[in-house]
Amino acid sequence: MLKNILSLKNLQNLKNLSKKNTKNFSTITFQIKVDESSSIPIKAETGQNFAQVLQKNKIPLEFECGHCCECGTCMVQLEDKQQFDEITKKQPLLSDEKMTLKSEGAPQQTRLSCQMEITQEFEGKVFTI
Repeated sequence: MLKNILSLKNLQNLKNLSKKNTKNFSTITFQIKVDESSSIPIKAETGQNFAQVLQKNKIPLEFECGHCCECGTCMVQLEDKQQFDEITKKQPLLSDEKMTLKSEGAPQQTRLSCQMEITQEFEGKVFTI
């Protein structure tokens, strides 16, 4: 029951992200590092859900819970703490995300892509999957 309530809350958060004022779209570029020797450039408009952008670009993540902040299969990491702090300042970790990251034993500077919106701060960043 509690898990279902949390899922509904996370779906509402996702809907709220998509309802935000979107009249100032801009296209930004960032990289997804898939292994030590290769990364994939991604172009996306600000305001989009990060996980949905990754799925659209066929990034090899599983998204098992369907963007509900429950499974941790959409984790991304920023190796640079200052860059992580810059993004997290604009989009703080909510308690559900913190709980999932902790239960999955996530490394430092890790976020769930399903809980993030593409913002100008993503420009030029390299996220590791």
